[in-house]
Amino acid sequence: MIYLVPNVPDKLTRKGRESGWQKVPLDREARKELKLRVEPLKGKDISAILGSDLDSHATEIIGDALHIPVRTDFALRRFNVGRHHAADRAHVDEILRMMIERWKEHPEHNIKGGDSWLSFSKRFIKRFQQLLDGPDVALLVDERTLHIAQKQEAAQLVANGLKLDRIYVVKKN
Repeated sequence: MIYLVPNVPDKLTRKGRESGWQKVPLDREARKELKLRVEPLKGKDISAILGSDLDSHATEIIGDALHIPVRTDFALRRFNVGRHHAADRAHVDEILRMMIERWKEHPEHNIKGGDSWLSFSKRFIKRFQQLLDGPDVALLVDERTLHIAQKQEAAQLVANGLKLDRIYVVKKN
């Protein structure tokens, strides 16, 4: 079982900007919010907190709050928006809407300097499937990755839309 923990907004996201493949710090408010968000996971049989190497600070905060070991993994990096790091989120949303349509026929097309659906699937989705076969873990994910995976995959990761203040459970079928 995987407990999906949506990450809290980092400093760029709070300003309406897009986080790319660079570490962006969390402010004091975000750190407090993250600690509160994971409270329901206390007492669960979770073997590890997993997250992207770019989100190592956030995974450490969760690990400390729950007293559970932390592991970071390159394969769990968020969707790479390439040259659009720090761009306006509404602008990136529009680009991604166009790309999602294009990926239906050409999953190998990428965002300039970033991921294609094929590269994202080979990296993140493949690793996610491997995690489903292992022990229970909590996985820190960003909202963009969840939205892209939800829109593109036939079997949705999260069925009834996303609420970023909730933790989602994904079980192996």
